[in-house]
Order: sequence, then structure tokens, then C-alpha cells
Amino acid sequence: MSGHLYKRGRVWWCWFTDRFGNRQRESTGCTDRRAAEGHLKSRERAARGTPDAAPTPPGHSLTVAISYFLDGGMTDLAEATKKMYRQKAGHLVRLLGPTQINLLHRDDTAAFIKTRIKELVSTGSAEQSARSTVNKELITFRRVLKHAEARDEFAGNIAKVIPPFKFVYVPRTSRLSDEQFTRLIRELAPHRRLWVLLACYLGGRDSEIDGLRWEHIDWVRGVVRLPGKKTQKARRIVPLPAALVIHLKNIKQTAGLIVGDWANVRRDLPEACLKAKCPACKGDRVASQTCETCGNTGRLPVPRCTPNDLRRTFGSWLKNSGVDSAVVARLLGHSSTRMVDLVYGHLDDPTLAAATALLPRCDTFVTDKSVSVGRMGRMGKGRKRGSRREIGILLVPRDGVEPPTRGFSIRCSTS
Repeated sequence: MSGHLYKRGRVWWCWFTDRFGNRQRESTGCTDRRAAEGHLKSRERAARGTPDAAPTPPGHSLTVAISYFLDGGMTDLAEATKKMYRQKAGHLVRLLGPTQINLLHRDDTAAFIKTRIKELVSTGSAEQSARSTVNKELITFRRVLKHAEARDEFAGNIAKVIPPFKFVYVPRTSRLSDEQFTRLIRELAPHRRLWVLLACYLGGRDSEIDGLRWEHIDWVRGVVRLPGKKTQKARRIVPLPAALVIHLKNIKQTAGLIVGDWANVRRDLPEACLKAKCPACKGDRVASQTCETCGNTGRLPVPRCTPNDLRRTFGSWLKNSGVDSAVVARLLGHSSTRMVDLVYGHLDDPTLAAATALLPRCDTFVTDKSVSVGRMGRMGKGRKRGSRREIGILLVPRDGVEPPTRGFSIRCSTS
């Protein structure tokens, strides 16, 4: 006699008959019907003593698997990475949490991707940005299943559950020019100006700026030790720029945090960018490139700024000043120059123009008003031979001190 499922509250219970004919009744511990069916089948096989029955892994939900991963699967990760995984895991719990991990299917993942992209686009995110966010959530999903697999709780194929997800990584390019940096500083409260100065002149991550203490500054050597923890080379020594020393010495202390935690930095910085004024008429900043008040088309907008954009500003300033990528990577705490060349070291137009100005001159091309590119092109397309003067200009120089080059040809007669 086959078993049967029934509900008590939100949890599925089951009964089944063992090989002695006795009815067994127990809770499956599952709120998802598919998970409860899997539990019932495994209990029936065990009760009948089927010798060839494959053991079924413990059937807990994805929510439980995520909690195990967040509690014990991130011990070797940086705090910023842990924060990212906790944030991304919340969407997995919301949309796929009740599903038993061994019953996850590719269709479940496809539905998750579709729902998340729709949610992100509806909140104003661009399609490419939404796909980038979903990719990070799928990376979290994959890490959760790998951790469950290591605990012998997931017996499926991760590649079949999470299909390849194609998206093109487009790094942000926002950084501040000298003028934009000055205008942004003016819009900030005095106690926040120093935070932005430290970020732009030291190239630190937001967590490094938050944790920077007066004890980290060596005034004798003129350097600061950034308390980085994200990567192996994040803890580094950065020379103190003279422009920053002027501001720090005015408020110099012996110990304690220099600026402390700026919890709402990702909200306050964009608001300060919106308050920037038009440099021509001092009118309110507008979203377009042209001021609606005076028609100025200069560099009006201060781009929407994030803490990482300030770090990119530091790298771009150095690169446009001719600093080698290896030096910039060292100051940013990177192990190679790849991220500098790809993300942080953006070159501006004057730097590119200065580079092309270094190309050697070419003075060997002879120009003549009677010869134009159009005429040369037409002659090469089957045009009949023109005047001797035209051919002479292009092919043979006129007689002068040197013998003409047509002397190399030998006239012959058939008579």
C-alpha cells in the first residue's frame, strides 16, 4: 500500500506501511510539497528494506542551506565580500527559499532570473546593470550549493541547476575632473569634506576611509598606513600628498578615528552632486549637458558619484599625470595592473592628445595644387593617360641638373 501526504498547518505529514504491514506516521519537516514527496519516497524505500535504493540526502530547504553557508561557509572571506553575499542571498530566500535543494531545477533558476531582471528594470536600472546584479546573485546561489555539496546535503548537478548566464561586464567610468571635484567639495558639509579629500587623495575604499585613525599616520616619514582587509595587498603604505597634509595638520590629533563611519555615503554623495551649480551663471545644476538658464554647454553636471568613483578619480588623476600603471596599482592595493587599465586608470582627452603629439613628423610627402587625391584615385581606376605634365608630376621629375629618370627606358625600333 502506497503512502499518503497530508498537511498540519504549513508542514506536510505522511503515513506509509512498512514491510511488516504496520502503518507509520511522521512529519516530513517540509513546507514544499515536492520536498515532502521526496521525503516520503525515501522513507518508503527504507521501510521496505529495498537493497538497491539509493540513499536520499537530507531534504532541507534552500533557506536552511543559505543559513548554513552564511554561518560557516564564509570564514575565509573579507568582510565586504561577506556583506555582498548576505545582501544577494536575501533575494534567493525571498524567491526560492521554500524549495528543497535536491529538487531545484533549471526552470526554477530561469524563473528567478526573469523575475529579478523585471524587478530591477522596473526600479529604473538599465538592462545591462540589472543583468550584472543578477549575475552576482547567481554567483551567491552557486556558492550556497557548493557548500551544501561539501556537507553531503546536495546530491544534484550544480551546472544543471544554474545554467550559464551571459552578460557583458561594462565597468563604470565615472570620475571627477579637477573642476568637478572642487564643486562637489563646496556642496558638502564641513565634516564630510575631509572624508572626500581622504578618498580622492589616498585612493582608499570606503571601509578603509571609515577605519582610518590618527595612529595610522607617520608624520616623520610622511606616509599613511591604510587598514585594508579586502585583499592580501589591501593593507598598504601610501605617501601623504602635500595638498592633504595642509588640511590634516589643522585638525591633528594623537589618537582616534579621523573621520569615522559615513553610513549614508551612497545617499549623501549623489545629493551633493545634484546641488552643483552652473559655473557660468551659478544657476541650479540641470540633468542635461546644457544649462536651461544661460545656455552654457560646458562641463555642467557633476556625475553621480559613489565612493568607488572617488577611488577611480585618484587612479585617473595619477594616470593622466603620466604615472606608470604598476605604481598606481600598488597605491590602490591591487596585485596587478589589470584593474587599473580596465577600471580605474581612465585617460582624458588632453592626455590622449598629448600622446599623439609625440608622433614623429613626416616631411617627405610632396604636395602640389595640381595633384589631388581625387585625381590620383580616378587615374588608378582605368582612366586614360593624361598630359605629359600630369604624368610627369606623378611619376617622372622634369629635366634639371640631374638626368631625367626616363633615361632608364631604352627606345627600340622595329624598322
